[in-house]
This record gives sequence, structure tokens and C-alpha cells, in this order.
Amino acid sequence: MLFPFVIPGVPIWQVNTGFATLTASDAGLQRAVVLSLRVIVAVLSINLLTANTAFRDLMAGCKDLRIPPIIIHLIEFTVRFMFILVDELQRMRIAQRSRGFQSGKSLFHRHTFRALGQLIGILFIRASKRSERVYNAMLARGFTGEMKTRSHFCLKIYDLWWGFTILAAGLSLKLVEFMTG
Repeated sequence: MLFPFVIPGVPIWQVNTGFATLTASDAGLQRAVVLSLRVIVAVLSINLLTANTAFRDLMAGCKDLRIPPIIIHLIEFTVRFMFILVDELQRMRIAQRSRGFQSGKSLFHRHTFRALGQLIGILFIRASKRSERVYNAMLARGFTGEMKTRSHFCLKIYDLWWGFTILAAGLSLKLVEFMTG
């Protein structure tokens, strides 16, 4: 959003904010469009990957790509633990409402801000205690830091085709940027 106003070039339009005048340039607008398209391509690629691949298979693929095991474990535990934290937060909100809690008119209302801080603090304490219990349960079940995967992946023509398509989209955006810049 700021590229048109911070990158010099031929002025396209001006916005008067009262204390300053912002001038948008054509070069900045072009860079903003190219960056936006890159972000869209990246998000759509990740969305396509995660929508069509099971989470367990994604993590096994990361292992095959030789991503360090500690990073894979962090991703797995974070994704699994997020759902538990959301459930815990919903239970705590229900408990607050059952005790007659009513939030203020805005987030910055003193009562609401204090109650929200307490809620987050208690959530962190509960999450810490639960993570210790989960860790001890995993050790009791023989967890050694190695995740067992059921299958090994092999590269197929379909995978190469999708990879080439994504690479071509990225390269075409780079070409558009080169031609306009």
C-alpha cells in the first residue's frame, strides 16, 4: 500500500491529508501490483498444497526434503496444540459469561482490558501445564524424538507438472517486473 507513495517516479495522483501531501508514482504503483501478484501466487500455491495434501503427508514430505526434525516437530505440535488452545479459550469465555461478565464498549475500556489480560494470562498458565503433561505422557509412551511415517514418497510426472506451473507463474511475474522496471 505504501509503494506508490515512497518510490520515486512520474506522479499519477496526489492525496492531501491536511498536514502533508502524498504523491503516488507510476513506478511505485507497478511495484505494488507486482508484489501483490507475487503474494497472491505464493498464498494460492500454499493453499493448493495444503488443501490437497494431508498434514501427515506434508510433514513426511518435509522430512524427505531434509528439513531439520526439530522444525518439523515444532510445526506438528504447534498445529495440534492450536486446536486445544482454541477449545480451552472457548471454555474460559463461557465460564466468564456464566459468571456475568460483560465486556465494555471497546477493547480499551479499563474493565475489558483487565479481564482480557487475565484471560490470556490464565490461558498461558493452563497451556504450560498441559504441555508438560503431554510431554511426560509422550515420554512414558516411548517418544524418542523420531516420528514414524508410514509411507515414502516418490516424484511423479503430475508433481513435476505442478511444480513447473508454479515456477512459470513466478518467472512470468519476475519478467513483468523486469519489463516494467
